[in-house]
Amino acid sequence: MRLKITEWTDPQGKTFPHLEASGKDLTEAFQEAARGFFSLFTDLSTVARKDSVVIFCESSDSDWLFSDWINTLIYEVRERGMLFSEFNIYVEGINVKGEIVGEAIDPARHVRKVDFISGAAFTQLSAEEADLKIGTPARVSVVLNDTARHPLPVRELWERK
Repeated sequence: MRLKITEWTDPQGKTFPHLEASGKDLTEAFQEAARGFFSLFTDLSTVARKDSVVIFCESSDSDWLFSDWINTLIYEVRERGMLFSEFNIYVEGINVKGEIVGEAIDPARHVRKVDFISGAAFTQLSAEEADLKIGTPARVSVVLNDTARHPLPVRELWERK
């Protein structure tokens, strides 16, 4: 499973994306999850690698770091009006640092797939290091159902261009 996106349903029957990714280490799993996250917005093959943004994210443990990583990406999309398709980052302990690369949203080229994305909450949240002894990859998982603290009105981003 490098990347898996399914639907998770809350007790009220509302569905949200459940994002799972794996890699040889947490860096690779975080990168794969970021690609999956942005694939929810549009076809990533249409996102040019024009501009880079230096990124830093820190948290108290690896689970929270993964949630904060996704929510940091939401912040960057909202504030910059950009989509990202390349993630030159490194996960080191409880930090993510590096750069993300992409371009400004162009509604003529970037076909919008969703109207709204919620932030990463704590539902199905996990970030597990690889276990080299038994050969299991690093894995990350989260449901994007934090509508209160980290809402991202995707449609509005496309319409303001």
